Amino acid sequence: MKNQRGNFLLQALLALTLVFAFMPFFASKLSSRDLSAQMYAATEQIETAYNAARIYVREEKDRLPYKKQELSGNAFVDVLENYGLPLGFVPETSFKQKLSLVIDKNQDGIRSYLTVAGGNLSKSQMAELTRRIGFYAALKGYGIEVTVPVDTVYSDVVSKKEIDENVGFLS
Repeated sequence: MKNQRGNFLLQALLALTLVFAFMPFFASKLSSRDLSAQMYAATEQIETAYNAARIYVREEKDRLPYKKQELSGNAFVDVLENYGLPLGFVPETSFKQKLSLVIDKNQDGIRSYLTVAGGNLSKSQMAELTRRIGFYAALKGYGIEVTVPVDTVYSDVVSKKEIDENVGFLS
């Protein structure tokens, strides 16, 4: 009987050791899934704001005042709702980053960009979010800056302009 008790105690200790050894691995896997889901949600939120801001700046560029203005908070939502921002949009990501639109109009032209500032992300996580946002995003000291193009149509895809139909090169 004592021999069986000793084996049971040894098996219980082995089981506890395995649980404690693999628990950090499982916790990190669950944590990385959660972070990835939050990154995806933040990227989609920024993409929605970017599209609404692009339409707003393109349609209102002649009526905008000659100065630098920043739309954030309720003003950001109120102005961009008419241009495709969904009702109830919250200008803050799941990482507690504030979204705002900066428009700088002067004699040379208009420069507009979304800022994604603040939050609780590390530098490497900010770089990952910037990469996920895409082509127009750049990591700045205070956060992420997403350039909103003002020209008629921008495309991330190179267009093919062929002079001669027999030539397959881009010009």
